[in-house]
Amino acid sequence: MTGKQIVTDLMQKNNVQNCDMAERLGISQAAMWDRLNPKKTDNMTIKILQELAGQLGYEIAVIPKGTVVEDAYYVGNSYNAPTPSAGK
Repeated sequence: MTGKQIVTDLMQKNNVQNCDMAERLGISQAAMWDRLNPKKTDNMTIKILQELAGQLGYEIAVIPKGTVVEDAYYVGNSYNAPTPSAGK
């Protein structure tokens, strides 16, 4: 999964349109489209990913494998996110 796919997924989950995100960032809709268009570039920098995720109420974190973080959005190729155990 790429950073662009993560942001697109989060935008859909939060019902945020490209025009809304562009307005939040103070950029044009065309610039927002360029940031998310996989045909323009393959991926995005961590800085831009953090900026976009931050506008959606998310933070970027690197944590050790197996660490459970409540309400986290997990991504990974072969890594299955841990399931919070009951009672925690």
